[in-house]
Order: sequence, then C-alpha cells, then structure tokens
Amino acid sequence: MTENIRVKLAAIAKDEAFYLPLWVYHHFTFGFDAIEIWVNDTTDNTMAVLKKLQGVYGERLVFSKADKELSRCLARGERFQAYAYEKIYEKTLGQGFSHLALLDLDEYWVSSDFQENVTAFIRNAPDFDVCLFSWLMDTPDHRRTLDDFPFQVSGRYQKNSWVKSMLNLKSPVRQIGIHKHAIKGGSGRYMLPNGDFVPSLPEHGGKEPSFLGKNRMVLDRAFICHQMLRSQSDYMARLVRGRKQVGGQEWLKTNRHGYVERDGGMFELDWVIAEPVLAYYRQGYEHLMQSLVPEMAEARRFVMARSNELVAALADDGFLQSVYREVLKGIDEKILPRLAPLFEMQADIHGMGFDEASACCWVEFAIRTPLETGSYELFLVQAFTRERLPASVRRLPRLEGEASTLSHFRTEVSIDELTHIYNHRQPPFALVAGVGDDWLLLEQQHFVGLGPAVFPKIKQLKAANKPSAGRFPAQGGNQADAAGSSQSHTPDPALPWWSRLKQQFLQWLK
Repeated sequence: MTENIRVKLAAIAKDEAFYLPLWVYHHFTFGFDAIEIWVNDTTDNTMAVLKKLQGVYGERLVFSKADKELSRCLARGERFQAYAYEKIYEKTLGQGFSHLALLDLDEYWVSSDFQENVTAFIRNAPDFDVCLFSWLMDTPDHRRTLDDFPFQVSGRYQKNSWVKSMLNLKSPVRQIGIHKHAIKGGSGRYMLPNGDFVPSLPEHGGKEPSFLGKNRMVLDRAFICHQMLRSQSDYMARLVRGRKQVGGQEWLKTNRHGYVERDGGMFELDWVIAEPVLAYYRQGYEHLMQSLVPEMAEARRFVMARSNELVAALADDGFLQSVYREVLKGIDEKILPRLAPLFEMQADIHGMGFDEASACCWVEFAIRTPLETGSYELFLVQAFTRERLPASVRRLPRLEGEASTLSHFRTEVSIDELTHIYNHRQPPFALVAGVGDDWLLLEQQHFVGLGPAVFPKIKQLKAANKPSAGRFPAQGGNQADAAGSSQSHTPDPALPWWSRLKQQFLQWLK
C-alpha cells in the first residue's frame, strides 16, 4: 500500500489516569498519528493527566468529556461504546486519515519485534478493508505488583481468537463494531497480520477462528497485547468499575474470568523483546513520566484505594463472594479470604424455560437440605446484585418414596421484572435461599441458558416501553391464579419433571 498513510487511534476512558501515560506514549511511539479519547463517568484525575500529556503531544492528542452522551445512551438503552465508536468514525472520515483503530486502555497495538510501527505495517501489507488483530493475553503472576513495567524482555502469553480491528477509511462501511466492522455488500477484504484474507461470517461474532488451531502457537507479525492481568491490585481495581457503559447494574465487571490463565494454562507462548529495544522504549517513557510525578502518585493512590475497596466490601460478605466467584477466581486468599456457607443446602435444576403465553421465565428445581421446609425462604434476585425480584415460588408434590431432605419447587418471574438484562450471555437472575439475614446462592450460571430466549423479548419490551401482557402475582399472591394464567401451555405439575419438560418442548415446536 503506497498511499499517504495517516492512522488515528481512539478510545473511551473511565478512571484510566494511571494507565493513560503508557498507553498514549506507546501508540505514538508505534507510529499512530493522532489519538482521540472520550472520557466518561470518571472520578480519578484522568483530565489532569490528559492535560499534561497534551502539553507534550500537542494537537495530536485530543480528548473530551462524554458524560452527557453516556447519559443519553443509558436513557435510550443504547450501548455507549458502540455509539462512541460510530460517532468517532463519522468525525474521522473528514479529518484526512487513511485508517482508524479503536482500542480499550488495556489493549496495545504491538508488532512482534517491538520495532515495526503501524505505518510500516500498513505500507508492507496488501490492500485491505479491515485488518484483524488477535488478542495476545497476559498471564497471571502473583509476584507482580502495580509498579512493575508491563512489557518485559521475556513474557508468557496466551493467544485468543477475539480480535480488534483496523479499518481502511476508504472502505464502504455498513456498521462500526466493537471488535469487527461490517463492510457493505458482505464482500469486505478481511486481512490477517500475515497477509492472508479470510471471510467474515456472522456466526464468528467478534472472533476469528483461524487464529487458533494450527496457528495457536504462532506469534503473529502484529497483535493486540491485552493486559488484563498486570497485577492482582490492578485486576481488582478494574473490577470495581462495573459495566454501567453497557447498561449493567453490577457492582463488579462480570465480563472477566478471574486472575487465572485460560484453557488451564495450556497454549502459552513466549514473547521475547530484544533487550536494547525495550531499554530504549523504557527510556523514552521514563523521560515522559518525569513531567507527571504528582499526577501519577495521585492516580496510583486511586487504583490502590479501589482495590482495597473491593477487599473491604467482600471480606465479610460470603453471599457477594459467591455471586462474583467467577471473576474472583485466582485472587490470593491471603488478600481476600473466602468465607464458607453459613448453612447447608443444594439446588438441582430439573428444567427451565420461557412461557410465551404468560411472558414469564420458569424454573423447576429440587432442594436438598437437612433444614425443615419452613425454616428457610427461597427467592430470586438480579444475577449480580442483592435486588430481589417479584417472583412466585411454590412447592410441588413430593414423589413417592423420596427422602424428607428433598423438596421440589417451581418459580416463575415475569419478563417485566427482567429489564436489567443487557445481553444474551448473562444469567437473568439467581436462585437464593435465606435463613434470617443469611443468604446462600444456590444457582446462577445455569440460568445463562435462558439468555438467548429472554434477551430478545427484553429488547422488544424496552422498545415498546410498556408492560407485557402476561402478569402473575409475586410470592405471597394467589398461587392458583398464577398457575392457571397459562394453563393451556403449562404441563400438569403432578407429572414427573421429565414428562413436563417433554410437553414444554412439544408445545414450543407447535
């Protein structure tokens, strides 16, 4: 590609003051011509850091507050990141750039030799519409601290099929994406860093399968170094940001998988950077940091306070520890001691589904516990909060010969009560048992299977902005009326659960 190459990088930033200097320095060092940052929902000293950086890089670095845009997106039920990327793309079209990349602040565009810059990469590549770069994920190291430099002469990484993209701004774009961009006509030229072209299929979503398989242990010419696991303190502080930008109400980010390696530690790659090359890179960064000493000290205090906030909030709360157990995996128990359940109980899920007639989710389950039935309460909550949902829970007949420690139940919750859901990959609720003030999480992740059926209904409901037709009383209401509201579609509760599930499936086919 011999045209005049000018590459712009853009990002949205929330509480990123501690990370901004390296991210900005890195990408200008690797040849990006301009950087634009939208700051939103921020309580740290991000703006002060950006002003200092702008004093160094001048008009090549632009930033703005985007809190109003975030508020409007949340009010409309629109994903802020997608909105921001679309608006940045539209603005960039008239600014004379040839290419655009959109990254998060823990993502770094890197060439494998740590020397080839982005301009040289594009110039030496075939003409493309979209170039797909795989994530190269850092791996956990409990010895690392917040102050350790994230790039090392030798490091262990894991290749991932999730991608981030670089867009040729001459290409006819149909839709700007978070991971991939859609080209009009469905015939876009999607290029891998090695110069090969691949089809972009809808079923692949934001992934590119060819990065795995035979290429899994191959270090690409260029990639996105995704630094999610820089240190435990960093990881915990980032969790506390939650997912407000996508409409989530969770306290912690739930799109993380713990301070652990993927795939059980298999498929690790060694990435080696020549020592003189890295030393020269660090020298430039340390020179930049001399002008940011007080700002970075304040930013570091903020990160440590966030990390300590997580530990303090969870130290005595076994319920929230269990709610967020997936994202807390791998965190040293010396930092966050885990609490044992306060009473003994187990739930076995027998069936679940969505009833179109009553517009409700239903779950049938068995409880195994030595506790007497009247000594505990069963209820549903939003999957990652303590917010109780108005749901009916009724006991089903015990099968002949069953142990007294086993009880069967059916719970139903109207789709009107599930408008907190913002994607199809999250559980719509969690099943909880309560004994006095003590709560025990019985099931959560199993209900992810309801997401694909429920989320499209939620989107329709939000769009219509009106209650669904199907309603039923919350716990304590008229249980007979609740059961009868969809009698023609709900199997006889006296039947064994497998027979009821079969009837549900046959009804769905009809």
